[in-house]
Amino acid sequence: LIYVVGGCTHDSRHRQDLMSYNPMTGEWNDLAPMLTPRSQMGIAVLDGYIYVVGGMNKNQDVLTTVERYSVDL
Repeated sequence: LIYVVGGCTHDSRHRQDLMSYNPMTGEWNDLAPMLTPRSQMGIAVLDGYIYVVGGMNKNQDVLTTVERYSVDL
């Protein structure tokens, strides 16, 4: 699976989406959204979790929070 996390749209709207894409089936699945819409964040996978670290919010404030998601890897 490929995971897509947050980001920013062409009109500068920050996203809180967490989605998975299965390239074998072409299927997209919406997962639990992030608590904070963000872009320019760091993302890491460790021991079955996706960690979303920092980034910027819609006001261009630097975020210092971390969100963790359990996924079947």
